[in-house]
Amino acid sequence: MRIGNLFWGLLILLLGVFFLLNQMGVVSLTSQFWAIFGASALILLGVLFIIAPMFRRKAKSLPVSIPLDGSASVAEIKIRHGAGRLTLRELDQPGLLLAGTCVEGVEQEIHREGGLIKVRLSAPQLWSFGFPPFISNEGLIWDLGLARSLPLRLKLETGASESTLDLSGLRVEDLRVETGASSTVIHLPS
Repeated sequence: MRIGNLFWGLLILLLGVFFLLNQMGVVSLTSQFWAIFGASALILLGVLFIIAPMFRRKAKSLPVSIPLDGSASVAEIKIRHGAGRLTLRELDQPGLLLAGTCVEGVEQEIHREGGLIKVRLSAPQLWSFGFPPFISNEGLIWDLGLARSLPLRLKLETGASESTLDLSGLRVEDLRVETGASSTVIHLPS
């Protein structure tokens, strides 16, 4: 069960209990209700913060690999990375456009249009709520290598992350970087 479902489910349940108690005449929905509800909500949030570390799961490192089509003449790669660490480097494996590992997973879309390969990598949906995080506290850790054999158009969208982009051995035609509260180091060809 995702934490978002649990949190909102408990919040609605608690609210329902208070409304039921009001209908039964046990409590009155006046300032007393808001005092009890506010205190209960704070207590619930405190309990979630306390127990969250006990239920954190170990981060899984998953391999990602995208083969290079022989007819490809250019690749357009869009990476939407959230909180964590992103490393891009030169890939030294012929026949692959992209390869590496993604801790906490990755969602990928691949479209081939003639000589153009369009790739979109994005953070998995489990990162949409994350309060408090029951997932690993390491964040997204992506270590990716890109093919040096064809021209690349890169668009990177990162959040609160630490990004190291070693593009010195790659044929980058176009580079667009949008960052949030982050540290980004880019090594370009000389």
